[in-house]
This record gives sequence, structure tokens and C-alpha cells, in this order.
Amino acid sequence: MPSPVRTPEVGEPLDPLPKEFAAFMRPELPGLMKEIRIEVTRAYPVYGRLLNGPNADAIRQGVEQALSAFVDRVAEPGKNSALRDELLRKFGRVEAYEGRELDTLQGAYRLGARIALRRAKAVGRQYNLSPTVILAFADALFAYVEELEAVSREGYVEVQSRASSEVSALRRQLLHLILAAPPLPQSTVSGLCEAAAWTLPAHVTLVALRSPAPDHVEAGLAGDVLADLDIPQPHLLVPGELTAERLAMLDSALGGTH
Repeated sequence: MPSPVRTPEVGEPLDPLPKEFAAFMRPELPGLMKEIRIEVTRAYPVYGRLLNGPNADAIRQGVEQALSAFVDRVAEPGKNSALRDELLRKFGRVEAYEGRELDTLQGAYRLGARIALRRAKAVGRQYNLSPTVILAFADALFAYVEELEAVSREGYVEVQSRASSEVSALRRQLLHLILAAPPLPQSTVSGLCEAAAWTLPAHVTLVALRSPAPDHVEAGLAGDVLADLDIPQPHLLVPGELTAERLAMLDSALGGTH
């Protein structure tokens, strides 16, 4: 049995968790992981589906790494967490691939932290630990959750950035195909519209720009305007009717460049 940890009295400033605290928590990890899985999948059923899918082993490994890396850090501050980080980035990538905001994953992390804190309180009662140690644990735990969220966000942003770049390239290709002579078959254009997440309208307006087009133009355009500004004859394709709102958008974005 781990030896009791000498702890500061209530009211003293919070110190880092004593390294010996890891010895109290490590035996709790298997049960804690099971408890987190049950409660997280109950609160977020989407993760129940993922845990029964092809990525189940990777998800379990990621959760296990996240828990054990925290305990390892208490026992050995500064310990390398490269494996944990890569698994957490995969969590973020999965959220992006499945079209979810990061709020769901963040909520699952925070629920897991509350469950871990509940377990730590039980351990504290079992070993008669000072409340200050449990407060220090809570402080370290929720700082750790913020770290998990930040690492997962890296994977999420990576996928979003790549997807945005791919969609931009597809939309430039779509613009060229729509203007191609002779016209391409409707099925070809419709397929590329779907890939580029662009609804094929009944009416469009082609806008020719003076070259070179200023850098600020694209940022001022509506999201559904197709544009290729880096060619000798830059131009835009505006879907739909040229309403007053559309004209105002163009006037603001182009600023006399057309």
C-alpha cells in the first residue's frame, strides 16, 4: 500500500501535486477508464457508436494514454507525451471528418475530468489525504484537460485547413469548366458542383476584373462566388440574380477594380 503523503494544511498556497500521489492513482486507472467510458457514452451516444466501430482500439488507446500520461507526469514531471499527443490529434481529426464542432469532444474531456475528480476524492478519503491535496489535484487536472483540448484542436484545424484548400481548388476548377467551350455535359458539371459543395444555380453573372486583382477582393466576396484572381484575366462567377444585396457586396469587395 502506498505510504501516506505529507500534505499542506488547508489555507496554505497550492503546491504541485506530490510525486507520491501517482502511487495512489495508478491502481485506479483501469476502473476509472471503464467508468469514464460508461458515463461518456451515456452522455454522448456518438462516442458509443465510435467505440463499436473500426476506430475503437485507437480510441481506447487514446483514452488510456490521456489518463496514464497525467499520472506519469505527476510521478515524473516533464515526461515525454508524444504518443498521447498523436492519439489526441487523431481524436480532433475524427471530429472534423465527421462534421462535428469541437464542443462535443471538449464536453467529453470535461466529463471525464469530473469523473476522475470524483474518484480522487474517494481515494483521498480512503488514505486520509488533506483536502488541499485534492484541491491541487483538481487544479492540475483541469489545466491538463485544457492541454488535451489544445492538442486535439491541432488535429481538427489540420483537417479543416486541408479541406478548405481542397474545396478552393475544386471551385477554381469548376469555374474553368463552367466557362469551357464547348460546354461540358451537365452530369460532369453537376458532379464537380457536388464535390465542391457548390449549388448549381439557374442564373449566373460573369464579372471580369482588371489585372492584377487586389489581394483584398477575395476576402470581401460572398462564400458562393467562384473566383480565380491569380490568372492574367481574373474573373468571378456570381450565382443567382444580381439583387441589390449582391451588387452592394460586389461594389464593396471590388472597390473599382472591375
